[in-house]
Amino acid sequence: YGWLTEDVLNFLFELGHRRVAYVGARDKMRDCVLPDPMVRPFVSGMIQRGCYRPEYVRECSFTPEAACEQTRALLSLEPRPTAILYASDVMAIGGYRAITERSLVVGRDVSVIGRGDISTASFVTPALTTVHIPLAFAADSVIELLRTRLSGNRRLPLTLCVPMSLVERESCGPAPQ
Repeated sequence: YGWLTEDVLNFLFELGHRRVAYVGARDKMRDCVLPDPMVRPFVSGMIQRGCYRPEYVRECSFTPEAACEQTRALLSLEPRPTAILYASDVMAIGGYRAITERSLVVGRDVSVIGRGDISTASFVTPALTTVHIPLAFAADSVIELLRTRLSGNRRLPLTLCVPMSLVERESCGPAPQ
């Protein structure tokens, strides 16, 4: 996720954003906690750019309600973030509600980026800028890796790199002055 985070941060910095927040997903399973893989590269990228603010990094469950709550908290900060990156598109849509509740405009007052490129991402207003993840490719690749492992033709673990890309839509704009 390091290169993906770099691409997203470069995109936002080219638009003039320096106060960038991240709302990540940290869900608890019965016997473990699933950490968000983008938190570490996000923090590292913001530190490298000299713009890291620990209060701009939030983690919550993978729901629009939790993301809405965290976005409300971020928007109450001074200075508030000019851009917010979310762990998923569904969470970003939850963030839309908190932004509009404050009579702010997504894409003008606060830029928003999701992750997943769900089918509704292009139908919300404004259309959501998101990271496209080719799920069919990923699923096919995982199945093939599992087949070779189970057949005994491979013993060593492999890491799968899925080609993700930023889909630019109207939810991102220049940083407000």
